[in-house]
Amino acid sequence: MHILYFSAKILSVVSLLWLLISLGGAIMAKCAICEKGAHFGNNVSHSHRKTPKMWKSNVKSVRVKTEGGSKKMYVCTSCLKSGRVERA
Repeated sequence: MHILYFSAKILSVVSLLWLLISLGGAIMAKCAICEKGAHFGNNVSHSHRKTPKMWKSNVKSVRVKTEGGSKKMYVCTSCLKSGRVERA
């Protein structure tokens, strides 16, 4: 009985994750030019207790000029400032 309960729980978690990914809610923004994304590490307190920390890069959704017209993509602000991409 316990195995069936846990397998039903795992199945429901997997289906929930699939639903989130299919709706586009669980995908992290990453720069399309330099592929900069989030960095992971630890917060270290004064007493050296460690808790998980995530540093998110400054990624914006921007309409960019391409050879076929314009396209909406995720671009980090350092690529925008350096001129690697041109806004449409």
